[in-house]
Amino acid sequence: MEREYRERAEERVEAERRRHENEERLSRIGRELAPVIRAYGYVCDDDPPPAVYEPLFGEPRYEVQCSASGNSFGYSYTVSDRGGRWEIEPE
Repeated sequence: MEREYRERAEERVEAERRRHENEERLSRIGRELAPVIRAYGYVCDDDPPPAVYEPLFGEPRYEVQCSASGNSFGYSYTVSDRGGRWEIEPE
């Protein structure tokens, strides 16, 4: 019983570590995508950093939610890598 408890605790620690690593990775991607979105002429502030969501299935793309100075609503974009070229679609 003690062994099972220890194994479950280790699994929970490992799951938490993976979740934290994924959050850090998506945060880094958001900081990297904000200037790309702005370069395409769209609004995306750095502070706070954009929220990034990665769909589980389908083509590689990111759902990005950006804030904008003086706008409480913010903006949402779908950002896709099309053969080395970024494609940004406002939602």
